[in-house]
Amino acid sequence: NDLAVGAYTPYKFVICGENCRAPGYITEKIVSAMLAYAIPIYLGAEDIAEHFNPRSFLDAGRMSPADLVATVRHLDTDDAAYAAMLAEPWFPGNALPPVFAPNTEVIEGIARLAVRPGISTHV
Repeated sequence: NDLAVGAYTPYKFVICGENCRAPGYITEKIVSAMLAYAIPIYLGAEDIAEHFNPRSFLDAGRMSPADLVATVRHLDTDDAAYAAMLAEPWFPGNALPPVFAPNTEVIEGIARLAVRPGISTHV
């Protein structure tokens, strides 16, 4: 994803469209835009606001095309409004949602597979 973040860095806004609009189907697209310090214009999962702070991106699925264009124009010409949106925390309550927490069961399973008798783990 470093290539996408690097490609997005010169831009104030990034259009982030998912391949489908299923609940919970959220890929790296919105995160890559955020990491590039661009405002994501997101079209995807209808429950995106349960996972990301809705004040940190534009939810194109919940706005009319005219309102979306007007909002982008406003943010593009009002430096204070643009900076305020960029300053918003990405996650509700500025806390990583449980859905993004590491799955320790999977991590421990991978660790068990990596350590086998007779195989040195030293480099």
